[in-house]
Amino acid sequence: MGVLIRKGKGVFIFTGIAKLAVIGLLVSLSSALIDTIWAVYMDGFMHSVVLVGFFLLSLLSSLSSLTSFLYL
Repeated sequence: MGVLIRKGKGVFIFTGIAKLAVIGLLVSLSSALIDTIWAVYMDGFMHSVVLVGFFLLSLLSSLSSLTSFLYL
């Protein structure tokens, strides 16, 4: 993989694809951390990994169906 930074006028400037890659990296890391923290937090209440997964998947399903109904 090539370096996505070019040098112009004495400073390093990110190209457009490099900015997009950095933003994608930060979004994916933050969503992974948030999902993990909520799963561990809810495991303290429910005391079952199965119930935590069921709750998260049902919440995700409800949100996706709501947004699909709103945009149809």
